[in-house]
Amino acid sequence: MNHQVIALRYAKGLFLSLDKNDLEEVEEQLADFSSNMEENSDLKKVFEDPAISIDKKSIIVSNIAKISKFNKNLTNFLLVVLSKNRMALLIHINKLFIGLIDEYKNRLRLIIKSVAKIDPSYLEEIKEALSKNTGKSIVAQCVIDKNLLGGIRLETPGIVFDASIAAKLASLKNNFLNQIR
Repeated sequence: MNHQVIALRYAKGLFLSLDKNDLEEVEEQLADFSSNMEENSDLKKVFEDPAISIDKKSIIVSNIAKISKFNKNLTNFLLVVLSKNRMALLIHINKLFIGLIDEYKNRLRLIIKSVAKIDPSYLEEIKEALSKNTGKSIVAQCVIDKNLLGGIRLETPGIVFDASIAAKLASLKNNFLNQIR
């Protein structure tokens, strides 16, 4: 079975197991745990090592959950994922879980790439305009990308609006090449 399908089943299972008041808390906790697994090579190795028993791995998960004061449902969920040997899918599960919460809360995630820091008032204008057009609340993440030369690039799931100088130059180049052919 496709890993994406399996990850989606787990994400839906977690989403449906939670009280709607716990969604944001679990979203943050799962994102933290998932990013720690991705960034901490030692932790990742522990969960990938077949020589380490599931029981020992469960103790590690339980201790992390206790120290981090994880939501009880999230702790149980992580233990189930571990027992089914699906920890390698946790990053995908997390992304899909965030998508389910975004859909439930009518949110749209936006990545704004620019060559320099965006003025907060301009950021609010972008968010307001996009919110008005989509009917969704906007969660924006600003990223500095020195490759753009200038302008901005807006990325949402499925849509890219590229108003960067690099895109304009590429468009001019294509138009020029099409005209001389």
